[in-house]
Amino acid sequence: MHKCSGRLCAGGLGLAMGLVWGVMMLVMGIIAMNGDYGKLFFDMMASMYPGYAATLGGSLIGLVWGFIDGFIGGFLIATIYNFVCGRCCKCFCKCCEKGSCETKAASE
Repeated sequence: MHKCSGRLCAGGLGLAMGLVWGVMMLVMGIIAMNGDYGKLFFDMMASMYPGYAATLGGSLIGLVWGFIDGFIGGFLIATIYNFVCGRCCKCFCKCCEKGSCETKAASE
């Protein structure tokens, strides 16, 4: 086992988070068409996503903006995680007491 075995796929996490956030924006737009539930959240997101409104078309625009926003967020999280994971043995892990992550993995 080498020290990079815990890496995340940046594209995969970006896609997953983009889909979740995009669908959530779509659902919140549809809910906003039919009532006041989550109105403060909806209004806040509508101020950040141009075209996002409490209509079917606006909800679809929210789906696109949400996907883009979620994808970028997920991609950045995975990239930062992979960067930190690559430096794990230099500052964070208890495995450093034995010299390296490879040494600990080989001894288990």
